[in-house]
Amino acid sequence: MAAGVLTIVQLGAGLYMFNETICLGGHVQASEIQLFSDAGAVLMTEQPTLLTVDDFAPPIQLRGLHLRAQVHINGSQVRMNNCTVQHSYA
Repeated sequence: MAAGVLTIVQLGAGLYMFNETICLGGHVQASEIQLFSDAGAVLMTEQPTLLTVDDFAPPIQLRGLHLRAQVHINGSQVRMNNCTVQHSYA
C-alpha cells in the first residue's frame, strides 16, 4: 500500500467537467482513494479519456458515479460499484 492517508471525496448531484484527463499513478501520496456520490454525480471531459490509472497508484474505489468518457486502467486496483461508464470500449 502507498504511503499517506485514506482520501475520501464525496460529490453531490450535478455535472463535473474536467479540462484534463485525471491521471493517478505512483506520484499520488494517498494510501487509498475513494470517490463516490450517493446523488449520482456525472463526471465528464472534452478529452477522449476521463480517468487513467497507472501502476503504483493507490487502490481506488469508485461508487455511484456516471463517467462519460473513456477509463483506462493500466495497473493498480480499481473497484467500481454502481457506476456507469459511457463512451468507453473494452
